[in-house]
Amino acid sequence: MFIKTKARYLAALIPFIAEEENRYYLNGINVKPMPEGGIRIAATDGHALGVIYDADGEADKEYILEINKTRIISKVLLDAFAEDITVDHFDGETVTEILDLADNIIIENGMAIIFKHRNSGILESVKCDTLDGTFPDIRKVFDKCRIGAELKYFAVNTEILNKFSAAAKILTGRISPHIKMYWSGGKDDHENNVDPAFVLLRSPLFYGAIMPVMVNGCEYPAPEIPSWLLTPTEKEK
Repeated sequence: MFIKTKARYLAALIPFIAEEENRYYLNGINVKPMPEGGIRIAATDGHALGVIYDADGEADKEYILEINKTRIISKVLLDAFAEDITVDHFDGETVTEILDLADNIIIENGMAIIFKHRNSGILESVKCDTLDGTFPDIRKVFDKCRIGAELKYFAVNTEILNKFSAAAKILTGRISPHIKMYWSGGKDDHENNVDPAFVLLRSPLFYGAIMPVMVNGCEYPAPEIPSWLLTPTEKEK
C-alpha cells in the first residue's frame, strides 16, 4: 500500500464523510489513481460530495482510507489547519488566514506520516487503515450537472453548505472563501427528482455536488422575483 498527497486535501474532505454504519464504505476517503496520472480523492455522505484532483499525487491502486471522526488521524489532520493568524498584505490589507502546520502525507502499509509545513520534518505518524467495499462511481453524479437551463426549485439542507465552507477554508487558507455553484435545473430520471447542484472552487481545483432534497414530498415552482429586487427596465422608468 502506498499513497502520497497533500494533507490539506484529506483534511478538506473529512466533513463529507458519512457517519452511518450501514454504509460503511462511505465512512472514509476514496483515493483512486487516474489513467492520465495523479490521483482523484473523494468523499460523500450521500447528501454532499467533495472531489479533489491531485496531479502530483500517487497511489499504487484504489483505496478507501478509514479517515472518519472516530479516528486519531482525523483529529491530527483537522488540527493542522485549525489555527488562525492575521496577515498584513503588501497592499496594506489585513486578512485572517489559516496557519498551515502540515504539508505532504505519505500512507504506507497502514501508517500515515504527516510532514510539517514546507516538509521540514515529521509532524505526526499515526495509524491509517483501509475499508473494504466499493466506493460509488461519482462520475454518474457529475453527468447530471449540466449548466444553462431555466431556473427551477432546488432545496438544500443548510448544514450541507457548512461542509463546503469547511473544505474551502482549509484549501484556500482564507476564513471567508468564495465558492461557485451551478445548477442545470433539469430532471433526474430516478424518482422524478431534480439534478444535483455543481460546486467549484478554483484554487486549488475542487469539485463538489449537492444532492437535492424534496420538501414535504413535493416540488415547488420557482417564486416570482418582486419588482423591488430588480433593476427597472427602460419602460418601467
